[in-house]
Amino acid sequence: MTASGGTTTFSRQQWAIAILLFFMILLNYLDRVVLSLLSPVIRAEFQLTQVDYAAAVNAFLLAYGVMYFGSGLVLDRVGSRTGLGLFVGLWSAACMLHAAITGFVSLAAYRFLLGVFEPGGWTGAVKTVSEKFAPAQRSLAAGIFTSGDSKSTDWITPFFLDFSVSSAGRSNAYLAIEFVFARSMM
Repeated sequence: MTASGGTTTFSRQQWAIAILLFFMILLNYLDRVVLSLLSPVIRAEFQLTQVDYAAAVNAFLLAYGVMYFGSGLVLDRVGSRTGLGLFVGLWSAACMLHAAITGFVSLAAYRFLLGVFEPGGWTGAVKTVSEKFAPAQRSLAAGIFTSGDSKSTDWITPFFLDFSVSSAGRSNAYLAIEFVFARSMM
């Protein structure tokens, strides 16, 4: 609600929700951006042309665009809490599959799967904010969760990937990201 003076205040539960949504969106972007940073390594390892790589990226974008609509339907049917758990779990599994890339076909398939499940994070965050926050609180809550995307691309992803790839290798970088975030959410 708003305190006297027009400032927005959240309950403890609302702060917890806003922070969880922030970390969910952070993970969402981290999972997406990893491929961009590992692109030179993956393209060299599997001898992919620029056209091959672009086709794999477009598989993600095709699924991603369609599933904004689809994830909204799923979330309206199962609810925000169940839906977010489902989407986060499935996009994390799709991200971990990237550790098993064997060439163009598997890369395109795993990118497509990631594109199917990732939009549920955004539509679920919007739905959660609309359910758990009063109208006067929603813009701040949305600002908190959407800032997760810039934080992942600004400083977390490059640092984390440099460390994980140099110490664990390309395949294990995908697994390490999911493990670190899963452990931090427990």
